[in-house]
Amino acid sequence: MATASAFGGGSSLSQTASNQPGKTKAEVVAIDSIGTHQRSTEALSDLYIPDYSRLEVGRAPELLRSSIELSERAVECMADGDTISADDYTQRLQPVLRELFCCRALGDGFGIVVNSLIWGLHNRHGAVVEARHIKAIHSVLSAVCSEPFLSSDSAVDLALQLEDAGLDLTPTGFDLFTEPLNG
Repeated sequence: MATASAFGGGSSLSQTASNQPGKTKAEVVAIDSIGTHQRSTEALSDLYIPDYSRLEVGRAPELLRSSIELSERAVECMADGDTISADDYTQRLQPVLRELFCCRALGDGFGIVVNSLIWGLHNRHGAVVEARHIKAIHSVLSAVCSEPFLSSDSAVDLALQLEDAGLDLTPTGFDLFTEPLNG
């Protein structure tokens, strides 16, 4: 079992209290002093990272460019008959899409499209994508890049393009929610 001693000779996390006015104090218990009840206080801002909840929105253009580049390379590889490399680029695309989903504060339409892309690839269950799939993915990503502030109607149209290409956009377990509604 690792203790604080592995990170600095057994010293506690903090021995001194912050004397900065206006900061909320929190009691901090050192790992090696839990049994002895030695406590100190630190400002909460010293313990937690400040809220940068809108920082991810600034990353959207960079992530979109990266996703377009990956999908474009996959399309090129597929056209050259290199299915393995196309699949590799598609696999690299998936975590970028998940990061893009964190940028859904750009709008509901943006979130709808990115979520559709994520589920479309996820529901392949590891099977290699077909040329029509990756072409549709690239086309949709290009559309989102040129118009990231999509209306919900435009987003549904783009999602339908993915479905028309044969991708299943239904989230896993979705039928559990809709089954009781179907009677």
